[in-house]
Amino acid sequence: MKEAHSLIHYETVFVLPGDAQPQKVDDFVEKVKSLIVQKGGEVTLAEKWGRRRLAYPIGRQREGYYTFLQFNAQPSFVAELNQFFHVSEDVIRQIICKALKGKPASPMMVVPPAPSFDAHGHRPGAHGPSAASVPAPVSVAAAPSEVSHAHSNPTATA
Repeated sequence: MKEAHSLIHYETVFVLPGDAQPQKVDDFVEKVKSLIVQKGGEVTLAEKWGRRRLAYPIGRQREGYYTFLQFNAQPSFVAELNQFFHVSEDVIRQIICKALKGKPASPMMVVPPAPSFDAHGHRPGAHGPSAASVPAPVSVAAAPSEVSHAHSNPTATA
């Protein structure tokens, strides 16, 4: 096995056809995991997200079976895994990327905060004349430090 400190943490999501048999999906996931291990890597997380509707049809497929894997591997292995996905007739979409430090272990683990409601089942500030004085809750994705201001032009004059 290669040295653990030279391995880099990666994530991949691949989509198999939605009409694939569950056993075929399980076999393909195991095939990918064994390929990673054969090449000196290690699988740290495997999540089967299940069958979901695609955002748009791919070929004749309207649904796909999603699988998320996190793994440690040599950087040279990523091109090999990418080639494996491309030549496989079972994969309809895939992506491999380097995992970011400090992020949750899985995108499925990120749960948006539940909205707060008053005793009558209304959101605070969503009704009545004081609605303008109560600021709307800010979502985590729209935090000021993460908002891109590329659309504003500071040199433009009004």
